[in-house]
This record gives sequence, C-alpha cells and structure tokens, in this order.
Amino acid sequence: RSWIEACGKEYALAFHAREPLLLTTPAPTMLLSLEHLSRVFGLPPDECVQLALRNPSFIGLPHAQLQSTVNAVSEVLDIGLQEAGKVVMKCPGLAVRQPEFPVARRVELLGALLPVSKDKLRQMVRQRPQLLSKSPQVCRRQGAARGGPEVLSLRQSRGPVRSLLRHRTRSALSRSGRALRSRYSPDSQRSWIPQQHHRKGEAWLLLYCPHSSVLACVSSLGPII
Repeated sequence: RSWIEACGKEYALAFHAREPLLLTTPAPTMLLSLEHLSRVFGLPPDECVQLALRNPSFIGLPHAQLQSTVNAVSEVLDIGLQEAGKVVMKCPGLAVRQPEFPVARRVELLGALLPVSKDKLRQMVRQRPQLLSKSPQVCRRQGAARGGPEVLSLRQSRGPVRSLLRHRTRSALSRSGRALRSRYSPDSQRSWIPQQHHRKGEAWLLLYCPHSSVLACVSSLGPII
C-alpha cells in the first residue's frame, strides 16, 4: 500500500515484477535510497532504479556510508571519485561492509598476499575490482594476514615458481604434485610457462584458489627448477 501511495499502482506493480523481494522495503526507504544513489554516483533516476534492481544490497544504506566508501576507494586506489564510484557499483559489498571491513584494510590484506609493489597492486585492483570482494575470513585462510607462512613462501620462492603462479590459470593450481612435475619437467616437450595462457596474475591465484595451499603448489614445483 505504501508503494501505491508513493508511486502509483501501475509503477509499483511494474517495479515489483522485476524484484519481488523489494516488497519488503517501505516505499519511503526505497525512494530515499534512490536519492542516495543519485547523489553519490551521479546517476539519473532511471539508472538509479536499474542499479537498485541489480544490487538490492544498496537499498537502505545511509548516504554517509555510501559516500565514505567511494572516498576510500578513490584514496586507496589513487583514482577519481567517478572511477571509484564505478568500482563500488560493481562491488556493492564494499559499501555494505565498509564499517567493519573498510576498503583500506581490504587492500592491506591483498598487499600482504600478493608479492607486488603498491603501484602494481593498485593497478591490479583497478582492473579487477572483484578482488576487493574477498571476505576477511577468506583472506586469512589464504594466508593474507601479515607474516603468514604461505605469504612468506610465495614472496621468497624462486623466480620460475613465482612466474608460474603469476601467469598460469586456475588449472595449474588445481593439479596434483605428480601432474605438475610431469607437465613442467625439463624433459617435457611443452614450454613450462605456456604463453598463450598468460594472465596478469597473482590476481588469478587469489580469485580462483579460495581453499588451495600456495605452499603445496610451490613445494610441488620446487624440484623442477
């Protein structure tokens, strides 16, 4: 009823046909959320509606929380507010969890896991903002906490192993130690880092190996080189 009173019956029915779960959201709350999206992301009304339909988690977030998330992404990644807004729109969880898991902390955990410079890390996250969507629990399981043994092993591993971890897709990290040694042994006729599968890649390690052990992969490859 609040939706019909606020928007009219025809609009309310059309809107909820797209996203029935929004029936639980009072119309005033929804309208205020759309206003917040417009102010923070600089979107026209119709695009705000589409954004809310794609990402209902934006609904109900305070304006200050949305804006602080965009500001944090802009500062940490050294990009403009408009580009930072695009990152947050792709990863609404950043805004939802900003109070307890701020963007700066997310980037810090990624920096502890990936053996790259700060500039390179920022570049990787700009290209793959979904990296920031990892929960702190997943990051810790992957050894992202500072000083974690897997992080140290990856940072200290010799060049070819690190290169493989950077440039291979998830298939390399899902193989057993025997398969890895057979596939990439010096006697193999195949190039031990197939260039056609090149990726910019510690990002791939993080995205596709949520439960794998970096140590296991490194130790499997160690005898090869």
